[in-house]
Amino acid sequence: MDKTILDEIGFDTSSDFDGWHTNVYGAHKISKHFPSYIETKYTFDKSQNFSEYKLVNEYYEMADSLPKIKKFDDYLAYLSDKDVYIVVALKDAASKHLANKLEVLGATTNWDDNEKYSYVGLFNPAKNFSEELIKPHSINKKFPIKTNRPFSAEISSAAKISSDFSKITINQRGDILKNKVKRGLNFVIFNANMDSVLDVANFDTYKEANPERQ
Repeated sequence: MDKTILDEIGFDTSSDFDGWHTNVYGAHKISKHFPSYIETKYTFDKSQNFSEYKLVNEYYEMADSLPKIKKFDDYLAYLSDKDVYIVVALKDAASKHLANKLEVLGATTNWDDNEKYSYVGLFNPAKNFSEELIKPHSINKKFPIKTNRPFSAEISSAAKISSDFSKITINQRGDILKNKVKRGLNFVIFNANMDSVLDVANFDTYKEANPERQ
């Protein structure tokens, strides 16, 4: 970088260097100027126009936002139009409080008479994709790879009337819930495009109608 540019950014070689490299003050001046220098000297395609950029940007936005959402209703509302796979497994009991709240994800189960049944669900609201199963005894449901679901999953649920447990495995990587499983609905949010888990959450829907995540 020539001396003219150093003068423009106020770089002082006597105070912005430590030996053979910049100190924190010099690094700040260079870093602040560097983007405009690169943009002036070179021509780049705008990455914001690339579909890959949008996918990565959406991924990090969701990965940052989801853990911050505390209330059950807000969590469902946030996910209701997202292109992610929402994996659900019930432990212990769901309660009539749940009513038909999962409909925003594409569910059709009515919990009025099934609050202590075992339940598993797999949804992608953006793709209008939904698979669910509810039974009075324990469930171990395998979801093989399909065209509209580019990954495999195994979901287990046992309500209070059976063995009382939950387990979620994606792409045979072991139980994602592990020691995080608790009473109520256990969620794993999976981004198939990035082959990565975005969030793991639990809501004790047996306790109240709009519980906070545990």
